[in-house]
Amino acid sequence: DYDWTQAINTSGAQLAAFLNKLAQCPGVSLDIEAHSEGVPVSLSALIEATTTTRQSISRVIAIGGPIMGTPMANDSTYLSAYIMSQSTTYLPRSVVGPTLAGILAEPFVHDLQLSTPGSNDTLDLIRRTVSPFSVNNAPRLIVVAGDLPGSMQWLANLMTPYGVNYSDGFIPLASALSFQDNSGTVRVLEVYPLPPFATNHTGLVGDSS
Repeated sequence: DYDWTQAINTSGAQLAAFLNKLAQCPGVSLDIEAHSEGVPVSLSALIEATTTTRQSISRVIAIGGPIMGTPMANDSTYLSAYIMSQSTTYLPRSVVGPTLAGILAEPFVHDLQLSTPGSNDTLDLIRRTVSPFSVNNAPRLIVVAGDLPGSMQWLANLMTPYGVNYSDGFIPLASALSFQDNSGTVRVLEVYPLPPFATNHTGLVGDSS
């Protein structure tokens, strides 16, 4: 559990501290399954974790994660529309107000903006630092994504100017599968991508298939 409104690397450091404790248990072997923003949080945790901890993690399964960012974070109109469409919005800590403007001013918005290789933004630095770990299979990184917008078809339609033709609602396949940049041509991580699943963002969670 983490505060989704705070900076990705802040959450990553907190997760790393937890993983470091688990890794001290005799004979422990860990797998990490992360969803949505939890994916870059988990990748950030790999950077902060000790070498011993990374060696104890066999697999990181990244489900629908904005590894290359999401266009929704680039435009406050889209993000506002999504937040306001929710019947409830869980705020794990007190944001300013809490108001919509306060939520939009939180660090997660900047961290999750569309990212390209070499941009030196938060996600780019995470990818570049994690990449050698993945190449050495410590741990093995498996990426999964859905290609159905589900109930958020309207949001996918709004984001077509960003080229989001295949999306599980607000995270494009090219972002979630992470072995491509936004143009679909540059390999940025040594990962094991699975074919897109015919489901949406929330449908990926807990899907045993």
